Amino acid sequence: KYPLAIVGRLLKVYGKDLGIGYDIACSFLATVAKSSLAPAAREQALQLVVPTFHGYAHNRACQLDHHPLYVVGFGLEDFEGCERVFSSSNFLARLTRHATRFHRHQAMDMHFTQWDEDKYAELTLFLFNNYKQVDQILREMPNAIAAFESETTPDECDYARHLEAERVYLASRKKEPAADVIASKYISLLIVYKDASDQFEKISLLGAEEHSAELRGRVAMGKLNAFESLTQVREMLLAFEVLHGIDNRWTPDSDEWKRAVEYTRVRDFQKALNKLEALVVQRLFELSKMGLAGTGKYCVSL
Repeated sequence: KYPLAIVGRLLKVYGKDLGIGYDIACSFLATVAKSSLAPAAREQALQLVVPTFHGYAHNRACQLDHHPLYVVGFGLEDFEGCERVFSSSNFLARLTRHATRFHRHQAMDMHFTQWDEDKYAELTLFLFNNYKQVDQILREMPNAIAAFESETTPDECDYARHLEAERVYLASRKKEPAADVIASKYISLLIVYKDASDQFEKISLLGAEEHSAELRGRVAMGKLNAFESLTQVREMLLAFEVLHGIDNRWTPDSDEWKRAVEYTRVRDFQKALNKLEALVVQRLFELSKMGLAGTGKYCVSL
C-alpha cells in the first residue's frame, strides 16, 4: 500500500507524463493496473522503469520493456539516487557493528549531515558536468550514428524492429521446447535402464553354491531386487517409447544419444548455476537486512 500511496501523491503533484524508477517496477505495474490508481495512471501517461543498476539483474525480456536504456523519454537518468546514498553509508556498518544504539545513531546522523553539506557544495559542479556531458553527446552522437549507419544496411538500422524481434524470440523461449524435454527425459530413462541392466548382469554372475546358506540367501535377495528394479525400469521405458512414438531405441553409439547427453549435461549445469546465483543473492539480502553487508570475507574466484 505504501508504494501505491507514493505513486498517488506523485501523480497529484507532478501530473502528466511522470516517469518513476522502482526496483520491481515490472511487477508493480500489474499492482497499479489492478488498483484504484489505474484510471489516473492511464490518463496521465505514467511510466515505470527499473533503475539501471537493478535492471541488469532482471531477465532480458524484462529489460527490453522496463530498462531506461530501451524506454523512450528517460534520457541519461539512471534512477539510482538512493543507491548512491546507500553506497556512501556502507562503511558505517563496519564502524558501528559493535557500537551501542546511541553511538550508532550518532554516527549515522553525523555521516548524513556531512553528506548533505558536501552534496550541496558540489551541486553547481554536478549540474555543470551534466550540462557538458549532454552537450558532448548532442555534438558527437549524430556523427557517430551516421558513421555507423553508413556501413550497414537499412534493415540493420531499424533498431525498433530489432528490439521487437528480440521480444518475440524471448517470448517463444519462455518454455523449454517440448522435443528437448522429451529427449532429456528419455535419455535419463535410458541411462537408468542401462545402469539397472549392468547391475543385474553383474549380480547374476555371482555364485554362492559353495558358500554358507546365509550368503546364498543374500545373493538370491540381491538378484531378486536387481531383477525387480530392471523390470520396473524396462516397463517405464517401454511406456515412454509408446507414448512418444519412439520406434528405434537409442544406443550409446547413436547420434541421438550423444546429442541428448550433451544437452542434458549443459541443462543440469545451467540449473545448478541458477540455483547458486539465487543462493548468493539471497545471502547478500540477508546480510543487508542484518546490517552486516561488507563485513565478511569473500572469494575472489571460484
